[in-house]
Amino acid sequence: MVLGQLDVGEPAGVQEIELRRYRCLGCGTVLVVGPWDLLPGMLYSLVTVVLALAHWALGTKTGSVRARLGAFAVVGVAGRLSWRSLRRWSQWAAEGLLLANVRASVSGTRRERAARWVHILAGVGPPELPLPVRALAGAKHYR
Repeated sequence: MVLGQLDVGEPAGVQEIELRRYRCLGCGTVLVVGPWDLLPGMLYSLVTVVLALAHWALGTKTGSVRARLGAFAVVGVAGRLSWRSLRRWSQWAAEGLLLANVRASVSGTRRERAARWVHILAGVGPPELPLPVRALAGAKHYR
């Protein structure tokens, strides 16, 4: 089970995915294989994380980002709600914990750190696409 979106334009929610398991005949180790955007220990997909940080970096209010990309319905006015995951993800991104090859400066506000990380990813994507989609292309490149 993974939360959020699995691709741009898909509805956010709780997604059921299948993982393949392989056992090494030599040593008995089990290898689990899944989609590229699954991150160990995280409930949300990397697609959701990148898109959420990109929209947040562009100035979208936290509650609106959550209403658009969160897995569960939001009760209340979207503009006034927070999403603690965004703050946590921006810290992890800056420290290189989301994508090991991509780090941003850990100085500045959380939104500024998220913006730097998103722009690093977007530098790999096609320039004619919107920033969130370019950042997602960069995440695929670095993953």
